[in-house]
Amino acid sequence: MKKSVLLFVIFFPLLWFSGCQSAPKGKQHSLRHLAQQLAKAQTRLVRGTVAVFPFEVDKNFTDGYAVYVAEHLTHELVNQGSFSVVERSRLDRILKEHQLGQQGILDARTAAKIGKLLSVEGVITGSIHSEGNRVEVIARLIQSESALILRSAMVTYQDPEAITGGNRSSLGRISPLSGNETTVTGGQLNDEDPASAELSQLRLVPALNSLYISALVTNKGKSAIRSSGLSLSFYNEKGEQTEVVSLYSDRHIMPGETLPVSGFRKPAPRNLTRYKVFFQPEKEDLFIYNTKFSSSQQRFYKDRYLGYKLEGVLKNQNAFVVSYPKIIVTLLDANGKFIGKGSGYTTIKKLQPGQSAPYEVTIYGYGLAGIPKSYILHFAGLQAR
Repeated sequence: MKKSVLLFVIFFPLLWFSGCQSAPKGKQHSLRHLAQQLAKAQTRLVRGTVAVFPFEVDKNFTDGYAVYVAEHLTHELVNQGSFSVVERSRLDRILKEHQLGQQGILDARTAAKIGKLLSVEGVITGSIHSEGNRVEVIARLIQSESALILRSAMVTYQDPEAITGGNRSSLGRISPLSGNETTVTGGQLNDEDPASAELSQLRLVPALNSLYISALVTNKGKSAIRSSGLSLSFYNEKGEQTEVVSLYSDRHIMPGETLPVSGFRKPAPRNLTRYKVFFQPEKEDLFIYNTKFSSSQQRFYKDRYLGYKLEGVLKNQNAFVVSYPKIIVTLLDANGKFIGKGSGYTTIKKLQPGQSAPYEVTIYGYGLAGIPKSYILHFAGLQAR
């Protein structure tokens, strides 16, 4: 039987791309100056090895802004040749192992303790405050051996991303734009078994010189659909296509099921005026694994350095061995609106029938379009052979 293919395309204006521009010169210059001030204490360290913590922020900023400041300061310190900086992943691992990741402002002794665990001579920590668009960054270099503050420096700059009134979900997020609640329907149609789906609640979040894209896809047909078939094309002021970003789900989507899809682009597209959504769901005939799991002992919390975490225990309720059990998290804000996703695996790669294993999902806050207040879980896995 001959099939007719329908491709649905929709245009949206890009009203938010000013947020994707590089940091204002005042901010970059100020953080460079901050690194120069801290470097004046370099001679008091033998090897010049340090760790840079994400800075503490007041209510006007998200944690993503704190990570940005720490990462940019690290960049300046390394480029100036002032210090050798420990890799961020190593710092995160130490904080997790010693259950230090959820603390508030670190005092000098705690910072020094972490510095010793990392075998670095110094730790750089600090805080970020704002009043209107005026931002104040204070940084301190703490000696690991003695817990003494070797150097304290402060810079101020104007930043349009600074906000007033504690609306933390506004910073680094897209402002409401026509289309981000729009439902787009597409599909490959035939008389026997139509494959169709709906795309809704598209989210585009510029942060850390990157663009994080996510949305929800609901399978409206009678067959499982593939995780691909969805992309965004970006256009500049001349109408020229400059970027294409594909979105994927973590597995196939069953009939009637809604799963998040996501994509990522670094660096973030710039000087763009609009985008197109290309959506053509396709039937999945080859890789369908109807695995059944249950989750218990769930604990969702805000992590000081990594954003958010979900911990729990996953149980294999299938009659067969499952490889790479996966946890898929759909995040919702206080109004039940979709704001992003996350995923992770159990600590054991293969689960026997009836076997359970702990899992941990790390969700970086700077890629979300709001503050999570609830979540929905889905699972995936491969039937082991």
